[in-house]
Amino acid sequence: MFKKILLGVGLLVIFAAATMVFVINSITSPKSYNPPERTAWAPHGPRALPYVGDETSPAGGDVLGYPTAYFRTLHADSINSDEIAIVTAPMFEADWVVETETFNPEGPTFDQAGNLYFSPSFSPNEDVMLISLDPSDGSRRWVVESPIRGSGSPLVLDDPDNPGTQIIYVGGYDRAIAVRPNADLNGDGNVEPSEMVWSVPTGLSVAADEQRQHMFGLNYDPTSDTLMGLTRDNHIYVLDRKTGERRLTEPYSLPDIAPSPARPPAEISERVQTRLEALAKPFFGEISFPELVGILLGNNTMVANYFSVDPHTGKVWIAATAPDDEDGTRDGVSEYGALYALQLLPNEDGTLRFEPRFHVSFAGGSASTPALSADGKRVYIGDNFGKLIAIDSTDGETIWELDVGEQIFGSISVASDNNELYLPAATNLIKVIDQGTSGTLAWRADLDAYPEWGINSNVRALTGTITANGIALMASSELNFGPGLIVSVGTGLLDRDTGELRYFVEGREDSIAVTAVGPDGSVYIAHSPIKRMFAAAVLGNRVPPLVGGIQKYTAVRLDLLIRDAIHAAADRAENVAIYGSAWSDELKTIEVKQISLLMNQAKAASEQAIADADLTIDDWTTINGYLTDAELALDVFDFSEAHQALLGADAVL
Repeated sequence: MFKKILLGVGLLVIFAAATMVFVINSITSPKSYNPPERTAWAPHGPRALPYVGDETSPAGGDVLGYPTAYFRTLHADSINSDEIAIVTAPMFEADWVVETETFNPEGPTFDQAGNLYFSPSFSPNEDVMLISLDPSDGSRRWVVESPIRGSGSPLVLDDPDNPGTQIIYVGGYDRAIAVRPNADLNGDGNVEPSEMVWSVPTGLSVAADEQRQHMFGLNYDPTSDTLMGLTRDNHIYVLDRKTGERRLTEPYSLPDIAPSPARPPAEISERVQTRLEALAKPFFGEISFPELVGILLGNNTMVANYFSVDPHTGKVWIAATAPDDEDGTRDGVSEYGALYALQLLPNEDGTLRFEPRFHVSFAGGSASTPALSADGKRVYIGDNFGKLIAIDSTDGETIWELDVGEQIFGSISVASDNNELYLPAATNLIKVIDQGTSGTLAWRADLDAYPEWGINSNVRALTGTITANGIALMASSELNFGPGLIVSVGTGLLDRDTGELRYFVEGREDSIAVTAVGPDGSVYIAHSPIKRMFAAAVLGNRVPPLVGGIQKYTAVRLDLLIRDAIHAAADRAENVAIYGSAWSDELKTIEVKQISLLMNQAKAASEQAIADADLTIDDWTTINGYLTDAELALDVFDFSEAHQALLGADAVL
């Protein structure tokens, strides 16, 4: 009898294990998607007037560049809009994964040729501050060797002193550098100090064995032509863009703020804790479970997010903890979060100083990076209780609040058209319309990428990136028990009009970075497998092993990319033709720039589309003729004629 019981238990275990494997396999394979049709989304009416630099600016020209054609910094631009002007490829496929031993919570960013730049937060086998990759195969173009001191996402800016060229800026905790895309002049794969534009100390120092003080990446203020770096432990340094010279007498700190409280970890078995530490070791080195949890939960932190700079005014927006006593007790811990507005002002000796303008406090803090409207008049942030808050940038007054039912994590994506906001909530991407005095819910995304079996759900994985033909984002299949156990993750393109997935493909790894779209419409993901680390600790080899690095999702069916780019250009031209009779020449010029970017993206994809036999030479000749007609019409602001020419090109595809 005892043997029969053992046999029965053994068979039950085998059956349960087999069932688990079957279920895991069933919920980790995404659905198949057909080639997507054109989107019905289109702009309606004028956009908020953005900043455009010119020769009267302190830099002597436009450094930021508008509209933003690709990711230049952590959230695409200085205002954290998470919006770019070109299209995402309507269809793409998982391609190369490189630099797999690096851990990357930010980046990558791109130059105008599509080359990648990223600065790994952790790279256990070498000291590198900046890595440049070839977009075609992910191979290294060159590296900047330096001990890692919490470098943030690289910042790519135009160089007005050398029109048509760019400079890549990287700010670490204790050192900042500026290099050009072709920095490796001697071709040895390493960029030496003599090959840099400049390399300077920031004014901050860190112990040789300290690796965890993070710098969130540089941002740019065109009103002073300076670069700013913000650190996790509440320091801001300011550097001259051209020379790297320090412009503050000493790094600035938000006054009287206290770190966030320590959050206790969920109850996890000792065996799982041991597995977590083993999984974290290749990325973080020797680390205990309490220390790992502290990093993940933001314990003892004063600043947990990137920051924004309004290029119109130079006002700096930072989300951090509130002053110590605003929670009612001065105890060295802040239970409140706050949004700070700072202004950079000149001193008599030529140095600069920060002047606090005001701050807005809220209970519970925020996991949201402040994001601005294109005209800088509104700031959007989410609190820790599910509210989206729109704030007047002139005085800090709350304009409206909207409870969306779940916490907002990361940066709110702010569109330049139609007053659209896209919220990365805990489980979904939510579209909200700013109606002026209120916000209204438009849709919750239909993230039906994976089959749902009752034990799993489709969940948003990254901030949504606004592009001309949709929202690029990551989504995952997660088990409905434990700390959000991710069993599979992939990348997709949402329709801006409906919130439905236009396309989706399986990916390799989880991320807490951004959904970065390159100049060619391909999607790039920086791997930072924090959430999937828990799944691997609990489920073991039932899920793929963790991997760091960068992955490319390569654009395919480039005829569809050309179609979407031309379709988006036609919609923009029609919008101006209908509504733009009273628009300023400045606003019309911005529309011409974006339409031209879209047409140029279509042209750049044509050669490969023909080589792949997705487009015939005759059809492209016809399309290109229409594009030439559209360009001639745009030269004289004839948007009606440009619209008709673009409709002709669109009809060929």
